[in-house]
Amino acid sequence: MSFKPLVLVCDQGSNNRRALKELGASKENPVININGQEVYTCFDAPHLLKCLRNNLMNTKVQFFINKKAVSWTDVEATYEVDKRSMTTRAMVKITPAHMSPSNFQKMRVKYAAQIFSHTVSAAIKTASITKEVNSVTALDTADFIENINDIFDALNSRVLHDPNPKRRPLSVFNNKTTTILQNGIQYFQNMEVFEGNTKRNNIYCLDGFQWTLKSILLLWDHLRRLGVKYLLTGFLNQDLLENFFSVIRNRGGYNPTPTVRQCRIAIQQNMNIRLQMAEGTGNCEIDEVDTQETNSSDQEVCVTSEGNDYSVSTESSASDCQLDISEETKQNASESVVSMETSSSIYVAGYLAHKIQKIL
Repeated sequence: MSFKPLVLVCDQGSNNRRALKELGASKENPVININGQEVYTCFDAPHLLKCLRNNLMNTKVQFFINKKAVSWTDVEATYEVDKRSMTTRAMVKITPAHMSPSNFQKMRVKYAAQIFSHTVSAAIKTASITKEVNSVTALDTADFIENINDIFDALNSRVLHDPNPKRRPLSVFNNKTTTILQNGIQYFQNMEVFEGNTKRNNIYCLDGFQWTLKSILLLWDHLRRLGVKYLLTGFLNQDLLENFFSVIRNRGGYNPTPTVRQCRIAIQQNMNIRLQMAEGTGNCEIDEVDTQETNSSDQEVCVTSEGNDYSVSTESSASDCQLDISEETKQNASESVVSMETSSSIYVAGYLAHKIQKIL
């Protein structure tokens, strides 16, 4: 019995980009041929997300999406408004570590994923509508964050029936994730970055996202022809390997440079007792796989999500508990004093009333 690798995943280090180029892979054709075997190449999605966040935070550059400017200062301004709230907060999980991360904190995917979240997007929209953030780019920044959130969700499916429909696997029964990935390619193609009046062509994560999205869609087409019905995209990254080596390094005390013998012994010991859990302070997501089939219904429910900071609800019915701003709310905001704090309180109260009503 033998295994044939179908996917090659790496980060966007210069040596990796050069190696893939020499093997014949490119953004337009992310497939290499090794001894007649096609291998689909893609970059580690969590690394791409962190790189995108780091570039957005860079005040020397300006992002444009479809010729519309987006700005990190909109996130900062909304956070400053939100942290003054005395009752309820809109950006529940956002902390100073998210806004001004240290070099080590920049390595943690959680901080980037919680910035590119539905919660932050909705908070910026609310602050813009209530005039607490006076910025011509605020609404475009909120849309940008929402779109990146959806794309990363589609790249991070880990269970078959996720409560968030945008984080479900590629499937022959549902093409929603496929559509998100296809639209994501076009979205990054329409993205430009300028430093002053000079266009920057060395923001590698933008090409990396296009490369990865296209490669996963090509891989899915290949697997579908082989009769595969689902593809969990959350396993097409380096998290599993990073968690594995985190366990090895921490075996018997922190040892960042184990010898071959020490590494072999650590692997044997951990395989005998099952792999230990990687440290929660690591820079990648802990492996949690739900292999059990759940109800195949696509019913959308409200849950609290720890992964991508959905705060009160993930992708649920807008009429039930989605944090959307209606036209009536916008009109009321212009006629009376409505703040982001009161909007958050009303939203939480409405969500609790919705849950109680369902129980009754």
